[in-house]
Amino acid sequence: MENRAKKKILILSSGTGSGHNRAAEAIIEAWEAKGMECKMYDILSFFSEKARETIINMYNGAVNSLAEGWGILYRTAEITDKISFFAPTYWFNSTYAKKLYEHIKKEKYDAVVCTHMFSMETVTKLKREGYLKIPTFAVITDYAMYPFVAKTDVDYYFVSCPEVKAAFLEHDFSEDRIIVSGIPVSAKFSADLSKEEARKQLNLPVEDDVYLIMMGGTGFGNANELTDSILKKSPKAYIVVFTGNNSKLKKEFEEEYSGSENVIALGFTDKVHLYMRAGDVLLTKPGGLSSTEACVANIPLVHTRAIPGLETDNLEYFIKKGMSATADSAEGFAELAYKLINDKVAATTMRKAQTENTNADSAKDIAEFILEKVQ
Repeated sequence: MENRAKKKILILSSGTGSGHNRAAEAIIEAWEAKGMECKMYDILSFFSEKARETIINMYNGAVNSLAEGWGILYRTAEITDKISFFAPTYWFNSTYAKKLYEHIKKEKYDAVVCTHMFSMETVTKLKREGYLKIPTFAVITDYAMYPFVAKTDVDYYFVSCPEVKAAFLEHDFSEDRIIVSGIPVSAKFSADLSKEEARKQLNLPVEDDVYLIMMGGTGFGNANELTDSILKKSPKAYIVVFTGNNSKLKKEFEEEYSGSENVIALGFTDKVHLYMRAGDVLLTKPGGLSSTEACVANIPLVHTRAIPGLETDNLEYFIKKGMSATADSAEGFAELAYKLINDKVAATTMRKAQTENTNADSAKDIAEFILEKVQ
C-alpha cells in the first residue's frame, strides 16, 4: 500500500431506512482498509437523540401503514421541488448546522461524506455560510435523483448509474462533480464463496431449493402471503424470511409457521451476504442498497411490492436493465422465483445483466477518490 498520511473522515447517515447506514458502513470498511480513520453519526443526533428516535419511528410507521400515502407525499415533493427555491426540510436541517460544525472543528476531520438527504442539507447550510472549508461528498443510494437534492451544494456526488448523472447535469451541475461510482456495498457480497460452502456455514440444506424473502429494514410487505404462494408452487422449498427490525412481524410469522421445519424467520442478521451466496433466488422490495447487494452477490432477483416513490423508480431501472423480474401479486412473484430456479437460461441472463450494471468495487473506488481529494 502507498505510504500516505493518515486521514480522518466523518460520515453522516440516518436511520430512516437501513440502506443509508449500510452504504456508510461499506465506505467505512473500504476507508479503514486503507489504514485511515473514520467516524459515523446519525445526522439527526446533532439535533437531539429524542428527535432522532421520533423521526425514525414516524418514518417506519408511515412506510408500513401508509404506503400509498407515502407515495403521494413523495410525488408531491417532486412537484414542490420544481416550483420552490428551498426544500421544506432545509430549514429544519439547518437548525443544528452550527452544532455539527463545532463537532467537525473539534475532531479535525479532513472530509465529510453524506449518505442521506438530511445531512446533505445540513452540510449545504455550512458551506453557504462559509463555515466548511474541507471537501464534502454525497452518496446517492437509489437509481433515481431525490427530490430537492438539486438544491444541495456538496463538492462531489457519487451516483448509482449514468442515468442519475444525466439527471444532475440537467440541473446544471458541472460534469466533474458527478461521479458514476455505483452504490457502495460491503466487499463481503463479492467474496469468492461457493453456494455449497455458504450453506454449510449457515447450516442450510445442501440439496433443497432455497428461497430468500427480504422484507427490508422496516419489515415492509406481506411475508405470509408470499410464503404461502411459494409453498403452493414448490411444497418442498426451504424458505428463509428476513423480518428486519420488525420484532412483531417476526413473532407473528413464527407463530403462523410453527409446525413447518422448512420455513424460518430471521430478525436482524449480519450474515445477509452469506444467505445471498447460499440462496437460489431472492424476493425483496426494490430498495437501492439491498438490490445492489443482491446484484453484487449475483443471485437471481424478484422484486416484490415497492414503497411508492424512489423504490418505484428503482424497480423501473432494474426491469429495464434485466437485473430483476417482477409481477403484481404474491402468486406472480412465486411463479417468477420458481422459474428463475428451474430455468437456467433465464437465471444466467439475469446474472449477466447484474454484473454488467453494478460495480462490486464501488466502496473501494469511492474511498480512493476521497483520499485523492484530501491529500
